[in-house]
Amino acid sequence: FSLVQPNDVRAILEKQPKNLRTLMMKLVLEIEHNLANPLKFSSARVLNCVRVLTRIVPTILVKEDTDVVHRMLWEIEDSSADSDSEVEKPLAHAILFNISKLLFQPGFSIADVPIIREALSTETSAISGKKEIRSGDVWSLDYILLWTSGTGVLLDADALRIPEATSAKIKQNRCECLRLLITCFSRTLFLSANEYNLSQNKWLSLMCGDSNTFPRGAELFCSLLNFSCSYDPIGWGVPYGAALSNSEADENLVDLSLQILLTILDSESSENYFWRLMSSIDRQDDCRFIYKGISRLLNSVHLSRNTYLPNSRKVVTCEQEALVLFWKLIVSNRTFLDYVLKEEDISEVVVPIVYFIWNGRRHPGRVGLVHIGTFILLVLSGERTFGVALNKPFKAKLPLDGAPVLTSGNHIDLIIILFHKLIVDGSGLFSKLYGCLMTIISNLSPYAKTLSLISSIKLMSMFEHFSSRWFLFAAQENPSCLNFLLDTFNNLIQYQYEGNQHVIYTLCCNKKVFDQLVNMKFEENSSKKNREQFNGDKVKENESNNSSNENKTDSEEAKATTTNYSFVPSEEWFNKWKTDLHISTVMRLLDYLLPQIEEFCKRQNQASVGEKAIMQFLKNTTLVGLLPVPHAIVIRKYEPNQYTTLWFTTYIWGVFFLRNKKYPLWESDKIRLFSINLV
Repeated sequence: FSLVQPNDVRAILEKQPKNLRTLMMKLVLEIEHNLANPLKFSSARVLNCVRVLTRIVPTILVKEDTDVVHRMLWEIEDSSADSDSEVEKPLAHAILFNISKLLFQPGFSIADVPIIREALSTETSAISGKKEIRSGDVWSLDYILLWTSGTGVLLDADALRIPEATSAKIKQNRCECLRLLITCFSRTLFLSANEYNLSQNKWLSLMCGDSNTFPRGAELFCSLLNFSCSYDPIGWGVPYGAALSNSEADENLVDLSLQILLTILDSESSENYFWRLMSSIDRQDDCRFIYKGISRLLNSVHLSRNTYLPNSRKVVTCEQEALVLFWKLIVSNRTFLDYVLKEEDISEVVVPIVYFIWNGRRHPGRVGLVHIGTFILLVLSGERTFGVALNKPFKAKLPLDGAPVLTSGNHIDLIIILFHKLIVDGSGLFSKLYGCLMTIISNLSPYAKTLSLISSIKLMSMFEHFSSRWFLFAAQENPSCLNFLLDTFNNLIQYQYEGNQHVIYTLCCNKKVFDQLVNMKFEENSSKKNREQFNGDKVKENESNNSSNENKTDSEEAKATTTNYSFVPSEEWFNKWKTDLHISTVMRLLDYLLPQIEEFCKRQNQASVGEKAIMQFLKNTTLVGLLPVPHAIVIRKYEPNQYTTLWFTTYIWGVFFLRNKKYPLWESDKIRLFSINLV
């Protein structure tokens, strides 16, 4: 690895580009020669070629937009081509083509047994049958070649016939090939955010554009997905079992498999062959296998930190990649989303997401993980089945610092407590997420049968925060957070009154907060002072972000310097949002209940009336005929856009860069997609 340095590659590229192309072509031809002669296949020679290419490719991709590099990679030059080469292709095409074949080479990356040799010897094997397992043309594969069973295998009997390679050497060979693939796809790293929107990654377009361009496309997709979802960090199912197995080789392969999966799925288009594969997964067995695998990876993080025996469970480090994969599945595959919500326990994913967000709130370097967790909850909250399922009692014990103890409550309570913590104890890092957080709570509220006293108090605390003058007058969009919370209260009152006495009681105890909001007047001098206070907080927030090693796109940096500073509240703006407040239902409730509660307390003839007695009184009270006609339930769904697409691309490449620091694949000073600040 240290013998081939980027500076040396750059020097040859500048002075002798033809020599560099000749070297790369010789490396590719050596791989071709070994693939064409299975009996003389030399793993050592092939690995050397792969490793040298892995060092060369990232350096020349920095200059891919130049004529020299374009001719080197994408044009056929007869003078530098070997006459013995069976196929004349551009160099980039030849690299991808041969790596795709190497990933299914017997004895190198898959088991070397007769049934596999026979499957590879003919286009349509009599044994594997090149089985069409779905309607259409995307799911045609030889299941016998898969790295492990799972997606793409019809029957359990078929899974038993897959000869899995358990050798650590074979898994290491796969890692070497996948590492070369990810460097080939890394041109995105060397583009700014604006350039990325206007350009095309030729390597990814070539790999993903046509199922017939490269061999074993469906097999590659299923192998990457199956190996990632079948990985068991526990080992043999006993404490310290991971220490007795090939856990390091497995973990490295899972990391790279997930990274390649996310890279080839980055283009959310029907023209992307792998995207079509993922969006067409429709068998319940496949959906169950994928969901259980992802939830196992996510839950292993908090479970490994919540054991009686120290370090008895393996700590996986691919939770960010697993979350993004889950995100892509739920936004692209409606069948998978419906299956997860209706047939599985969705709390198996919600609980680890809560854990990641809670622990990431104070760490600037984990802001991206908080965002992806919030986006997933936003998508799920748009489904009625999700809201109903979260009424399940929360009994897990999460290792959360400073979290209130939930002796009784459900998963909606857990989410409300989490979001309250992000707002009041998030170090100002998550103000851009406030709208998403409140949208999630509003979407869940019509289905919340019973909220605990703790979460009811947290809801009221957030309402006080968002109804304060300094917050409302600080930015044009801030009043929308207030309306989301009012919608939450309205939904609980109109649809779930009988089970939410804690919420009603909390509202009654804080009537003055609603009165202050109703009586709020526009005061220009006060508005200016509040805006300056908020903008001062925003400056601190941006300084905190800039002092961290969090990855940012150029567009995000530009937005961060302009958002909210130029906003000047006007009386017209004030009157508009105040007129649109959905507060009438809450005020009518308070105007009726407070006198009733006071009269009830007088009738008790006691110095003080206990909280339980008031709760029972509220439970027995009916509001039929007193409140407005119940409004239609409004659920706000996630709508994809170019900004979130760019954010996810930037996020996953930032994760890849940080995860590949042991043997750095890319030079940090050449990366332009995001900024890197060393602390």
